[in-house]
Amino acid sequence: MKRIIYIIYLFSLSSCAGGIQEGKDLTEKDKEYLQGIGLLDSNEVIIMFSTSMYFKSSGNFITNRRVASYWIYEKENIRQWAYYNEIKDLNVRYGAGFTTTRIKIIKKDDSSFNVYIDHKNKEREKQFIELLQKYIKLKIDN
Repeated sequence: MKRIIYIIYLFSLSSCAGGIQEGKDLTEKDKEYLQGIGLLDSNEVIIMFSTSMYFKSSGNFITNRRVASYWIYEKENIRQWAYYNEIKDLNVRYGAGFTTTRIKIIKKDDSSFNVYIDHKNKEREKQFIELLQKYIKLKIDN
């Protein structure tokens, strides 16, 4: 029983280790992975990135051109994004999960998807949301 609790504890630490980081802190290999799954063009710059799992399984990020989210696990392969000029509105729900904040991205065609960012570091969380709002306001063309 102790072993099971220890394994669960280790998993919870590793699965939440990512948090919010600046794009410049991602490795070239990380960026190549995002290009390989179709979420990053060679001329895009990642501004901020957040994950609460393993990098290759899930992530949410903003670039100089878009906001994107992905969940890749076994048979599920979900990749969603919106260029800033396609976004109509945001709906932020702070602390929607125990450790995440949900940002609902509402596009002009009324479709939507969710971006999840780390909720533990309030300063980084605020910075991520403010930068996203700034880029949307500027309506940067893709």
